[in-house]
Amino acid sequence: MIIPSVEDLQANLRATLVVQSETLWHAVGSNERGSAIVEQLTGVSGVTVFPTDFFSDEQALAQIQLAPLAITQTVLGLREVLENRSIGVGKDSTGIDPDWLEQEHLDLLDLYLDSLPVIALGGWDWTTQKRGALANLLKLGKAWHRLTGTISDSLNGNFDDEVLTPPDLALLAGLEERSVRNLVGPCKLLRSDEHYVGRQSKTRGRSFVAVDRFDALGWLCSRPSFRIKTLRPGLIADHLEAIDAVDLRGRAALIGCFVLGATPTRFAEILGVDTNVVRMLGDGNGDAGLYQSVSEYVTQLDRGRSSNTVPA
Repeated sequence: MIIPSVEDLQANLRATLVVQSETLWHAVGSNERGSAIVEQLTGVSGVTVFPTDFFSDEQALAQIQLAPLAITQTVLGLREVLENRSIGVGKDSTGIDPDWLEQEHLDLLDLYLDSLPVIALGGWDWTTQKRGALANLLKLGKAWHRLTGTISDSLNGNFDDEVLTPPDLALLAGLEERSVRNLVGPCKLLRSDEHYVGRQSKTRGRSFVAVDRFDALGWLCSRPSFRIKTLRPGLIADHLEAIDAVDLRGRAALIGCFVLGATPTRFAEILGVDTNVVRMLGDGNGDAGLYQSVSEYVTQLDRGRSSNTVPA
């Protein structure tokens, strides 16, 4: 993953605060109240002209104080989670909780960026700041959230919906989107499934291409640069033992093994089968005996870990 630097995020955050200040400055009036609101947001007093004009030079922009603001903690907290590849609550978590990331970070940053205007009133056009490092962080965070949700659903035996898209995989792998799209298709390495959501008009629906989760996870985990923060020992086994149906438990175990660091090729070697058999297992087309073997192997592997290192 290519995560925006702290410096780039802080610079973009300062610029968006100027744009936000200008909106409120005009809303309450270019008077003492307007100056007071700008000071509340930026920590800078005495702004009596358009904020975008006042903060047009680097020296003035550097005066903006980020530390007291909640949005700063939201942004830096999200970056820490992504930097640590955590799929739980906080950067140090060894659990799974996709809702926490969405509610505590993604929704708040999304709301903040969505509230920025696209109209420039001052002498300088700052509207492009809405599409800067903060927006890139949000896109990456949403892709990571969909990955986390896919893992969580899979380990609970839920394989109903595919939500990972080619742009998601490109962001997670740190590749150009075109490179990933070349791998996606009904009969390609990353098998696709077209979904329709709502209706754009009376005759046409909105579609998007989703990628098979087993192909997506297997492909991502095969990349040396990709990793997921290791879950606490036994957590995957706990989830598997709560699934009654042997085929769902086996499919969940396959996802669990990917999360623990095994590639499809390595897992096929462990089972003594061809990689196509691993793909069939993910599709739900394996036999009960093999699913049982997969479940037992991953359960023992997970329970046998004495630390957060992965022996797979």
